[in-house]
Amino acid sequence: MHVGNHFAKHVLRTRVSQTALLIVTAILMLPLADASAQAFVQFSRIVNNWPTIDIYFSAACDKQPIYDITPGNVRIRDAGKEIANFTLECPDLSTACPWSVVFAFDAGAAMAGDFTQDARQAGKEMIYLMDEATDEAAVLWFDDQVTLRSPMHSSKAELINAIDQIPFGQGSAVFDGIYRSVEEAAVNGVNACRSVVAVIGGTDAGSVHTPDEIITLANRNRVRVFIVGLGTGFESETVELICARTGGRFYTTGKSSLLGMVYNEIMTIIRLRYLECHASYTMTEADGLLHTVDLELTGLCVIDERTTKSRTYQAPAATGITAAAPVRSSFSFYPNPASGTLFVQTSRTPQSPANILVRDFLGRELRRYAVAAGSGTFTAQIDLQGLHAGLYLVQFETDAAVESQLVVVR
Repeated sequence: MHVGNHFAKHVLRTRVSQTALLIVTAILMLPLADASAQAFVQFSRIVNNWPTIDIYFSAACDKQPIYDITPGNVRIRDAGKEIANFTLECPDLSTACPWSVVFAFDAGAAMAGDFTQDARQAGKEMIYLMDEATDEAAVLWFDDQVTLRSPMHSSKAELINAIDQIPFGQGSAVFDGIYRSVEEAAVNGVNACRSVVAVIGGTDAGSVHTPDEIITLANRNRVRVFIVGLGTGFESETVELICARTGGRFYTTGKSSLLGMVYNEIMTIIRLRYLECHASYTMTEADGLLHTVDLELTGLCVIDERTTKSRTYQAPAATGITAAAPVRSSFSFYPNPASGTLFVQTSRTPQSPANILVRDFLGRELRRYAVAAGSGTFTAQIDLQGLHAGLYLVQFETDAAVESQLVVVR
């Protein structure tokens, strides 16, 4: 998300009082009289915390968000099997979520001058908004090493004093700083809305921890990572991936004076419980296979209307047991690795229309090929031009199921 001069017109305000929350709730939950309203479901991510599977999603009717979703509206299938027992939590916009936030600051040379001063001021403005009865925060900075200046607590005075002590030096152990921040939120954060808000100005130098380790630790402990990049001297694709896969957001701006507005939006999202629903269930069979999870929402806008979205995860193999041989897929493709064009073949005769999809590992649909009902044996040509080199999912989607395989794009 790029922050420009127009940002202020769209940013949400962080000072979320009880009255403001009630106003937001009233706006978002207005009844929809139009019987033709269409449901939109965003299956944002799936997290494999085996044996627990966590799925996150949001929904809207004609672009108006809805949060009064109950288990009766939700159906989950994992590898074709109905999940009867699951928990569901959706945002209650009538109350602010108490937060446990670690404010992490890049103290490397790239943050000298106005960047440091503006980062300090923006951080203090967020501290001023804390409710000392329920909220808590920690302050950490990183240059060539990580310093936890103020562990998790609720004293505004101590937190502001810690922010005033932020130095700037040499080096920037970005990934170590973010990892330590996630660790602090996970171990010492007591509130439901636990997050890391990090400001960075340079590329990582000398970290021991990796982005994958950050993502794994954050997801295991349900900590969201928000990162604000100042200037252009950082690894945008990597830090954006960390945010996306932990349920946070990534912002960039060349003007540190806009940090206060960016922080305002971040804290509002946290206060409003990240504006998405969370369902969780437990699996028992470790089969080592790629599982497709189908999330079906019913009756959100119109009675009996059904909307289904799918994501995949890899189940572990049971210790000491060889994973079962995969069931023979009803479709195949070549070449693999591929570049330019992917040829997808199937001998299935769909009883209803089907689709061939190509997705990245954030679940984003990148290519779609429609297969007409009763088409029999066919070969589809999928254009891969423009895709970055990496690993992708090829999916064959029918009304009954979604089958997935992996393809390497060069």
